[in-house]
Amino acid sequence: MKYINLLKTMRYINLLATMKYINLLKTMRNDQCDLCVAAELGNIPKEQYDAHTDRKQKAQAEKMKDKAETGIDFGMDDGSASCINMPKN
Repeated sequence: MKYINLLKTMRYINLLATMKYINLLKTMRNDQCDLCVAAELGNIPKEQYDAHTDRKQKAQAEKMKDKAETGIDFGMDDGSASCINMPKN
């Protein structure tokens, strides 16, 4: 009887772990990189994740700075309409 209860408990724990893994896969965002997902799962050290987020924040700040420095450029090309009838080589 003692072993049967132990087996039931182990089966329940395995079921919960499987359900947690499946739910994590369902809710995983597509725009997360491998390091962010590994950090959520607890597979990488916190120092490595902190360094990763610092690099990511610096890159985002650089991107915003570049966007602020560039002006709006508008161009139109009517040659693209004539390319539709050109044969593919």
